[in-house]
Amino acid sequence: GGVGRSTLAMALATGLAADPRDRGIVLLADLALHAQQALLHDAGDIVPGVLELVEGHRGARLSSERIRELCFVLPDPGYDLLLGLRRHRDWTALRPRALAAALEGLRRTYRLVVADVDADLEGEAECGSFDVEERNGLARRVVADADLVLGVGQPGLAGVHAQLRVVR
Repeated sequence: GGVGRSTLAMALATGLAADPRDRGIVLLADLALHAQQALLHDAGDIVPGVLELVEGHRGARLSSERIRELCFVLPDPGYDLLLGLRRHRDWTALRPRALAAALEGLRRTYRLVVADVDADLEGEAECGSFDVEERNGLARRVVADADLVLGVGQPGLAGVHAQLRVVR
């Protein structure tokens, strides 16, 4: 936290959408447990977001049009924004199968998805707790399926140590 992860995600999405031909194909998805993209984008609304996207995938596959309706179009930076969880505890409503379907829907709808996720990647094998694995489901699923993962950390010995822990 506080290392610039969300700012880097915004900058990456802005850079990817800089070409007018790429407008409408870039999404910034706030998939962090402590979602801050709504704050950083001064979003007046906090709904819809990740929760509604995942809930929509519980029973059936959402169309690309419906997925786009759950995102906010940001004309100035040129990308769409999927708002994150409204409360940290909302992760308990994200069922793994529906989450996987929702993320697949994002990849189907947008050619480029920039995901702002936490560095909390521990699962049951690492810490002995299935609850922790489920809490970290967003980050674990996104990182496992990503084409590219960028890590951001603090300079110095403690920062390097923390980054190595995440990479391992």
